[in-house]
Amino acid sequence: MLAATGRLASVFAQTCSYPRLLKDTIADSPDQFSEAELANKARPILDKAYASEIADIHALFDRRAGYTSLLEFANESPL
Repeated sequence: MLAATGRLASVFAQTCSYPRLLKDTIADSPDQFSEAELANKARPILDKAYASEIADIHALFDRRAGYTSLLEFANESPL
């Protein structure tokens, strides 16, 4: 997760190659907040990201629940 403002946030997000960087950011300068305040700002962003991951896992489970053989599982593409 990125905490930055303005142009810096935009440039960083465009140039960062880290695949798990969240699209949602804390759009404030992190210098003005304590660690606890940053954690409070990050929590809803992380909750949303984790909820999305859980939904993806539920969908995968539902899709695979009907499989009757390991061959069906082996032929499926990964997430």
